[in-house]
Amino acid sequence: GINAEYGEEIEVNMKRVSEIKVQPRFLSLDGQEEGDPSESISENVKQRWIVVDSMRSLDRIVSEILPAWEKKRDQSVREFLFLLSRPAAPLGQVSDVCLSLLDVYERARYGEQPFTEGDRQVFIDTLMDLINRVSILDPEMVNRNF
Repeated sequence: GINAEYGEEIEVNMKRVSEIKVQPRFLSLDGQEEGDPSESISENVKQRWIVVDSMRSLDRIVSEILPAWEKKRDQSVREFLFLLSRPAAPLGQVSDVCLSLLDVYERARYGEQPFTEGDRQVFIDTLMDLINRVSILDPEMVNRNF
């Protein structure tokens, strides 16, 4: 009856909640500045958010140019970049660049050390390099070779 339906719905929702990945760097306002309340988020956290948000640019360009390689909703950034950088994959020739991007991304998202504007710039430069490489790929050639 109705109780069974609610019970199933509750179980499904509890399972979803248990699968949520906690991101400790973003759960608190790390390093709040004293004084002006409008400056409530530290520069460290701002740089981290820029990196996490910027990663969506690669997702978008890959889905536009190479729809078969689009990032799946349940796929982590790590899985996505590993998939793109396998030897026969579109970015297989630049797997080192993919791994560099992943390293900076994971330091921004999960790292405990301060994340600076310089760290963010390294990420953006590497990301732009990958986006440029993806944007010049010929989708038909990629699909034929894989």
